[in-house]
Amino acid sequence: CETVLFEIKLKKQNLQILGVYRPPSAKLEDAIDIMTEQLNTALHSHKQIVLMGDINVDNLVISNNNTILEDFLTSYDVVRLPLPPTRITPESATSIDWICTNVNPKLIKTSVILSGLSDHSAQVATLNLLKPHPEELKEEKRIINNRTMDLFKDSLQLQNWFTVLTTENITEAYSNFNRIIQLTLDETCPMKLIKRKQHKTKQCWDKECTRLKSTYITALENELRTGRAEDKAITAIRKKEYDQRLKSLRREHTTAYINRSANKSKALWQVINNEKRKNPTNKTPDQLHFQGETINNPEEIANCFNNFFSTIADRTLKTNNPYPPTIQHAAPVSTTNSLQFHIATEEEITNAINSLKPKTSTGIDGISAKLLKHCKEELTTPLTDLINKSLEQGNFPNQLKTSKVYPKFKSGPLNETGSYRPISLISTFGKIIEKIVLKRLLSYLEQHNLLTSRQHGFLKGRSTTTALVQLIEHIIDQLENGSIASTLFLDFSKAFDCLNHDQLLLKLSNMGVRGKEADWFRSYLKDRKQLVEINYTEKNTIRKAHSETTEICRGVPQGSVLGPVLFLLLTNDLPTKLRDLCHTVMYADDTVLTVADKEIETAGRNTHSLFEQTKQYCTANDLVLNENKTIQIIFSTRDPTQNIALPGLENKTETKYLGITLDSKLTWKPHIDILCKKLSSGTYVIRRIMQIGGLDSAKIAYSALFESHLRYGIETWGGTTANNLERVLKQQKRAIRCLAGIKQQE
Repeated sequence: CETVLFEIKLKKQNLQILGVYRPPSAKLEDAIDIMTEQLNTALHSHKQIVLMGDINVDNLVISNNNTILEDFLTSYDVVRLPLPPTRITPESATSIDWICTNVNPKLIKTSVILSGLSDHSAQVATLNLLKPHPEELKEEKRIINNRTMDLFKDSLQLQNWFTVLTTENITEAYSNFNRIIQLTLDETCPMKLIKRKQHKTKQCWDKECTRLKSTYITALENELRTGRAEDKAITAIRKKEYDQRLKSLRREHTTAYINRSANKSKALWQVINNEKRKNPTNKTPDQLHFQGETINNPEEIANCFNNFFSTIADRTLKTNNPYPPTIQHAAPVSTTNSLQFHIATEEEITNAINSLKPKTSTGIDGISAKLLKHCKEELTTPLTDLINKSLEQGNFPNQLKTSKVYPKFKSGPLNETGSYRPISLISTFGKIIEKIVLKRLLSYLEQHNLLTSRQHGFLKGRSTTTALVQLIEHIIDQLENGSIASTLFLDFSKAFDCLNHDQLLLKLSNMGVRGKEADWFRSYLKDRKQLVEINYTEKNTIRKAHSETTEICRGVPQGSVLGPVLFLLLTNDLPTKLRDLCHTVMYADDTVLTVADKEIETAGRNTHSLFEQTKQYCTANDLVLNENKTIQIIFSTRDPTQNIALPGLENKTETKYLGITLDSKLTWKPHIDILCKKLSSGTYVIRRIMQIGGLDSAKIAYSALFESHLRYGIETWGGTTANNLERVLKQQKRAIRCLAGIKQQE
């Protein structure tokens, strides 16, 4: 393999070009070893780079060499851009030349031209590296920092909460509480028009840097004045001392930032993306196309989003389940026991507050979890009183039932409502009440053994791993028994949004949730509302527009504590309904049904009966089964003599379930392919963090972004072939070399 590396110096940035030629007879592994040394040198300070030349690996066909090459490039955050055939003969057309880069693909255009100089066409890469100067924006917002949080805390200490503690009715008591909170918030953290901060790289500097810089400049001036070799050597020493101090400070800053972060993976990627100057992906449309009209007014745009989000469940049900469920489909009474709420203590409320993650997002009341945790001593007494009144009266405060929703861009046209998904923010105070109720509900359900063992979501001691193990062990048992396993991976459309409140309350009653406890859950579910908030820019000022408030008649609140568990209870009876037909594994709404039989015809008939029963259950419970996305896989150690795929369903040989890719022969090769790509991406982060943050930060990166992927689901795929394990081992060796500073051949 032959390479040449050179650098193009521009006004404010440099671009490196690596030319590569690998003869067809040369081993790809040897070429990768050579390119590894070049890229380690070229990307030491994360400069922009473009690789071009003849690699003799056809990008138009799927091959083992392509997979190896892609994994290698990913470990340096470099991607191979698609090219048309670059070598065309009467017998073949191959794309064996390449253009690879770590530049944003949106800033580079590729093409090929017929040069006549070779039997290969020439490759052209055109880069647009100019950066527009950002406008200075202002924004109206509350200033929440350590100083204002202390002011808020000090002001709350002066409150005696008399109007809260002496008011019996929970609705009135919470209104008094909320009034005090809002007045205090406006007084200590008022809305202000401020300049929006630009995301600049934080400068790492101290007095020692100032001294070393001054010493270096003095030495440089002396060298320029005398021109002596001795003075030039002294300048080099002073510059090295100055550079080493800057690198040391940057590493200390990076390590401290990562160590402070609760989410290590997110912090690591933020460090990398800040270095790469990646722009945020959150976008709010300036105009919207809705029902054939173009809308520009921000309030009208917010109303369009609110209408779209609030009616999506009804539209989904109307299309798929036109007939409402009837009471005959309700589950029979499963217990004579009854749930009873006992009063909460201040210690319990404090523990619930401590369990919150210190997030800064807020519901419509403007109180974040971070602010609540900061003022927990001042708020524990009134919150305990309010929560006990809520439990005793079977009433959830109306002020806590309104969610603030903002549209988050997914993909597609920016001006279409379908390109966005709703992100719902509810009151932090409401989450505390939910935590107290959830603790009592789960304790009751576990005490009386009312939860199915086939559900693994959101329950203590269960996880995606336990669900995967239960599924794979059952399939392997059936295969070892000589059976064919026909497995349905169900896909539900808007499962949490379509939840029928009356159906859920009936099932809760059958589980023993009666009396004032049932009244509390009814109050919690009913009369919920939402509004949409969007940002828009007017005269270089970011402002907020709000929609009208809309009532929500279905579903569980997104982002709530109770919502996921309530959905589990709605479908808790599904395994019992289907127990004579199949083996069921559930993680929330991710449901897998498996039919097994030694006779393929019997397996086919039973699968058909199972699917019909499942559709009846879904219709009866207002669950929308998306048949277009429901997948059937036939697990077998032998080739089936006939096709037992269900009509209308997609029959595949592999699918992803809970982050693990399963194939019909359980070879695990498709999963290993995806895993190696993730590990390569993790290796890239380790390499960069090693350079800018040091060994301690790189170890955190290894744990968060490499080892976590390596270990996940290993109980299921760890018994794969030696070749697959060897591929994973090579990835791990590459990551360890980065941590240990060992070169490729050492």
